[in-house]
Amino acid sequence: MSHPEPYISDVIECTRLAGTQDGALLDSLRALSCLYPSLSTDLQSKVWRFLIDNNVVHPGLSFPAHQSLAKVVFSCWPADVLGPHPLYIPTFEEASETNVWKFLMTKGSLLDDAAALGNVFKRVIQSRDVGGAWQLLHKLSRKDPESFWGTLLTEELSLPWHQTPHRMLQLPYNAGTDPDTCQWMPGGRLNIAQCALSGCRRAAARRSLAGNPSESVHRPLQNKGDALSDSFSPAIVYAEEGFPELLKTLSLGELREMSAHVACCLSCIIEPGDAVAIVMPMTMQAVIIYFGIVLAGCVVVSIADSFSASEISARLVISGAKLVMTQDVVVRGGKYLPMYSKVLEGAKAPPTIVVPSFSSSSSPEVDSNLYTRAIISRASSNGSDASTSASGSCLRVKAEVQLRRPCDMHYTTFMSLAPWKPHDGSQKGVPSWWQSTPPSPTTSCRTNCYNIINTSVVGTASSSSQNENNGEARGGDAGNATSTGRQSGSSCGLHKSRHEDLPWIVDSSADSNILFSSGTTGEPKAICWSHITPLRAWIDGWAHQDIQIGDVVCWPTSLGWMMGPWLLYATFLNGGTLALYHGAPLGPDFCRFVGAAGVNVLGLVPSIVKAWRASGCLEGIQWPHLKCISSTGEASAPEDYHWLMSKIRYKPIIEYCGGTEIGGGFLSCTMFQPQNPSCFSTPTLGTQLGLMLPDGTVSYHHQGSGQAPTQRAVTGELVLVPPLLGSSQRLLNRNHAEVYFKGMPVDSTYRTALRRHGDEMERLPNGYYRALGRCDDTMNLGGIKVSSVEIERAVLEGLPDVVADVAAVGVPTLGGGPEQLVLFIVQHGHGGNIEVLLETCQREVRKLLNPLFKVSRVILKSQLPRTASNKVIRRELRLELLNMKSPTTSTSSKL
Repeated sequence: MSHPEPYISDVIECTRLAGTQDGALLDSLRALSCLYPSLSTDLQSKVWRFLIDNNVVHPGLSFPAHQSLAKVVFSCWPADVLGPHPLYIPTFEEASETNVWKFLMTKGSLLDDAAALGNVFKRVIQSRDVGGAWQLLHKLSRKDPESFWGTLLTEELSLPWHQTPHRMLQLPYNAGTDPDTCQWMPGGRLNIAQCALSGCRRAAARRSLAGNPSESVHRPLQNKGDALSDSFSPAIVYAEEGFPELLKTLSLGELREMSAHVACCLSCIIEPGDAVAIVMPMTMQAVIIYFGIVLAGCVVVSIADSFSASEISARLVISGAKLVMTQDVVVRGGKYLPMYSKVLEGAKAPPTIVVPSFSSSSSPEVDSNLYTRAIISRASSNGSDASTSASGSCLRVKAEVQLRRPCDMHYTTFMSLAPWKPHDGSQKGVPSWWQSTPPSPTTSCRTNCYNIINTSVVGTASSSSQNENNGEARGGDAGNATSTGRQSGSSCGLHKSRHEDLPWIVDSSADSNILFSSGTTGEPKAICWSHITPLRAWIDGWAHQDIQIGDVVCWPTSLGWMMGPWLLYATFLNGGTLALYHGAPLGPDFCRFVGAAGVNVLGLVPSIVKAWRASGCLEGIQWPHLKCISSTGEASAPEDYHWLMSKIRYKPIIEYCGGTEIGGGFLSCTMFQPQNPSCFSTPTLGTQLGLMLPDGTVSYHHQGSGQAPTQRAVTGELVLVPPLLGSSQRLLNRNHAEVYFKGMPVDSTYRTALRRHGDEMERLPNGYYRALGRCDDTMNLGGIKVSSVEIERAVLEGLPDVVADVAAVGVPTLGGGPEQLVLFIVQHGHGGNIEVLLETCQREVRKLLNPLFKVSRVILKSQLPRTASNKVIRRELRLELLNMKSPTTSTSSKL
């Protein structure tokens, strides 16, 4: 390789052009190059890190200057051998602060013992080989799930089982040909909501500190006493729209007790195992309701509040929901968007509990018979402290919503079904906005809500037999589901409460959540999450987003999408604090909230980044506590993410790809691996994957360092090798095996049928990956997965006199990035303004499907390509677009 002196001279000249005139700094840069006899990739990485550490590249520098510096620094990077150059380059000191390294430092010997590895982990830790340690840990997670999951769940999470499982994974004799027969953690009994609210990881960390007082196993805890000290740690920090820096907090103890109160009230009107739908934005109250449903042994039906009335109705029918929890309205930008009425618009909706939502301009009107979630009004915010608790900032206001059916109920009426009873029999420790509640009705709460959360006896006869004869939350028996929804025995009406049985303890395979993912046939797939599916969210958040105890995690999403429940479990099981902004994430207010809340881990979809870049809303914004950003939902654009990194001092962007049917991710990044924008550096723990090539062969992943060539670059459809903790094994309205395994090869290497997922991926020479979009007839629009059939149906139903035939295709933006929606349309007759046609198609798609969807382009065709069986060949249309010079730069055209 060439001598580094000419190279370093070019770098110094570029830094001068960027405004750096510090002679001592430039001398240090020259001295750095003297350590390397040749121009290596390691030198280029060290020079880039030097420029970051010495503030040569900083947020105030123009983005073209950032691009120029990166181009010069990595001018000799062998992209054809190693793929794109990195922009995040971790030091060993940074890597040693991650969850993974801390765990291996203190508990690596337990993995050695459990898996009979000798001193493998000990040796790699002594050599400070972080990359090698990750490769070993990942290999162990696949080769020996018993040792891996057994050690992690016990030592790092300290999961509070009510009955410990017989083993971690049970593989029947036919698991190779029928992967759905494998059982994760058979015999285990728990309630995953109780686990999430128990502070179990904090307790594990305290035990580690007590056993090794000289070791800094985790960041110091504020309270190192008994488990009750966790009650005072912040669980949720949030702000209302328009007041991004006026923070309110909810403690873990308050969240526990409020969720338990919801569970008590639910037990008065429905049975364990019943499905309860949530159609609400992600607010503090929605989090309380979510955990309350699971504590009661019921099954959450997650439905996005942005869906149209018909889409909400379809999901209620498929799930067989017995009850709906929704808001009266959603307030956005000063506008009131009806929610309760939208839920009732479709087919007959189940009985509905209506939660009041108040805008910042609501006039407070005290009513002794009503208490509701914390709100801030303009009148009361003047002179308020910028950081208050939920209990200190709450106003009791009169609900204005009028119930439209006798079977519906105000939230306050619902919450009075079981009176509030604090754990010590007094008002001490109860949120102040519950202290003045009116006298309760005749129904009595025969347990205290504190005990619902804090009683957890592991593996005892009494705990294992709890609610054994009272029915069971539905588990993994596919025979219990039909195409018309879930079966259950309750009818929604007041009955004898079951408070003494709460939290409702279930088998590990019992349902906890039903979520929906678009299928290629148009009807959404109803995917069942069990009570151990959230462990996928926990391990991913622990290893990849590096959520540590006390970290503040913010991720704009909805409980209707998998990242909503994922966010709750990844945050609370890891001992973090959830940050919620009750407003849109696209403008400067949200960015100010991120800074005010001290967010450490920020989740985004690429569409948000694109909007930020266009508006310039990050200018002047400082996020001193941020340690990483994570991106999911859709393919990202490398240039957009380089711009974002330039604004956050080149902190890592953790790409995260998975699915609702996975319970989390299968590809991601880590805090201790170099990262390239829009690339994935590793499969997640427990995951083995490959790319199915056009000739039908599969090229499997081989773990590498990312800094050396490992495999030839290939492109193909991503396939997964079962078993994988968190992946679905049952659908309510489809045959699971047909959807994911039919037609897939049984691989001779792993002796199991491969699982399809539908993502097209490119593997780079260094073993990293890049997402290319969907290879089936679905697409991601703004992070929302939708099928072509759903969009086509909306256009045909909405414009029957105008559109004779239509095909919907998603294509990436030029240079990579989020997919854009293009419609190929065959009109009735000829003529008409194509711009008007685009606008009318846009209106129908938003009205019938989702107001967030955008039609980027309409292309007129005389006919659509079809197979002999009359199926539209969308792949041909997609290729037609990609072969155009500028496939998404105009809004309409004729072909």
